Amino acid sequence: MKAFLVIIIFSMPIRGEWFSSFSHMEKLLGKEVDLLKSLSDYITYENSRLNYLEEALKIMNTTSCSSASNVRACMENPINQYALMKRLAYVWEGVRSAVSDRNASEKFLWTIDRNRPTLPTSLDVFGSISGLIRIQLIYGISAHDMALGIIGKSVSGISLSAGDCYDIGDVALANNQSQICAEWQETALNKMRNGDNSINAEKVLYLLARCVYAHGNLPMAYETLREIARFAPDFIEMADFYRHVMAQAEQQKLAPFLGNFYGVLEKYAHEKPLKNHSLLEQLCQGKKPLTRIQGPPLRCYLWDGNRNPRLLFRPVKVEIESEKPFVARLYNFISDDEIEILKKVSSPLMYRAKVSNGESGGRESDSRVTKTVFLEEKRFEIVAKINRRVADVTKFDSRYVEELSISNYGVGGHYDLHMDAFGIKAKEGKNFENKGDRIATLLMYLSDVDQGGNTVFPNLRIVAKPIKGSAILWFNLLTNGTIDRDSLHSGCPVMTGDKWIINLWVREKAISTCSLCESRICPENTHKMRFY
Repeated sequence: MKAFLVIIIFSMPIRGEWFSSFSHMEKLLGKEVDLLKSLSDYITYENSRLNYLEEALKIMNTTSCSSASNVRACMENPINQYALMKRLAYVWEGVRSAVSDRNASEKFLWTIDRNRPTLPTSLDVFGSISGLIRIQLIYGISAHDMALGIIGKSVSGISLSAGDCYDIGDVALANNQSQICAEWQETALNKMRNGDNSINAEKVLYLLARCVYAHGNLPMAYETLREIARFAPDFIEMADFYRHVMAQAEQQKLAPFLGNFYGVLEKYAHEKPLKNHSLLEQLCQGKKPLTRIQGPPLRCYLWDGNRNPRLLFRPVKVEIESEKPFVARLYNFISDDEIEILKKVSSPLMYRAKVSNGESGGRESDSRVTKTVFLEEKRFEIVAKINRRVADVTKFDSRYVEELSISNYGVGGHYDLHMDAFGIKAKEGKNFENKGDRIATLLMYLSDVDQGGNTVFPNLRIVAKPIKGSAILWFNLLTNGTIDRDSLHSGCPVMTGDKWIINLWVREKAISTCSLCESRICPENTHKMRFY
């Protein structure tokens, strides 16, 4: 405050004494009027700034998981994860701007600046919104429920604002999800009718018009733009999109709807087609279709690796899910203590996972949203221990197994439908000269998942729920070395919870060099693989 007054005082021209001339005093009066207005504006700004900071503090205190009775359970809900991303990416930046001209705030600003390089950015917010949309699509959750913080059986404890709904719809449209975009704008409008003023109505309506137009509903886009023109003509009438839609409406001789705009909205909501859930969505939701693939009866047994000393007192329970291709669940494969060690050593090293074709290091892709790290056996004793167990149980030669890959999934984290094997063509690459293609995959679950996160095989109608300590083993190649298309699988989006997994990809030579015919864990047709 002192600095502010000093600036005012020394900004005045110095022209000798002021009191000896009334006319000068009259001029001073004019200056005082200006100063009083300036001071009034400053006080208004200060009050506004403090009100903003108090409101920001209130919002963050009520929406942060830091004050929850169960912090971890709170953070496992993707709505809370999104809210955390948004707070750290936007709200704290707004707080910084509000206090940046205060000397007393230097220490606080230093704290913000020190942490700024590691804080989420707008790209993180975009990614978390994309994750919410993915959850909504796969699990059939309404925008209304998600805006209330309801994700299946989990409730976040906070509600999204109309502005949040607008942002999610904006990302949905950018991702070509026009119907999802429209649903979020409808939810935003309903919130605004109930007193939510976090965003202007014309912005929400304009985005709604773009969404429904992209979805092929010209009449709804026309009526929505007409509604904006009714109460905010300056906002809409110069927009190219507005003129384009109006021209199309005139060309098609669309008749204006007679009545309240919200009657149009309700009519549109009733006319929307019912969504047909795909096979993948049904499996991710844990709903096995009635047309189950027929095969031999499933069976289970205890396996000690042909009386391997390390397995005699801790045999693995094997549950056969499919014979062709071979898919089996292995229970009690990895202990809780081993899991905690693996999480501890891998977490600081993780980076965004990539998708590879076998010929390069791969690239980041929205089809695979997770962080991962490869752990070398020579650096970590725990990895050597796990690799020994894999060899004991499967009889695979560990020299031809890829490095252990640990992954942890984030907001709506998933892996789209894919096959782990690269194919005959890829074998010409340098990575295949000595080891061959990925003949088998061993996927270990390092955590249970509250909701979602299943591993599903659509062609086989198999749903593998994450069960901590268990593993799924399957084969990716046919006996002639080509890809088995039935090995197509997907990691479903995580709805709520924390999903950790290990991937071990087994190369062809790992089987050709082992006594596989001695192993009951592998299918009979695999025993005969001698095409290497």
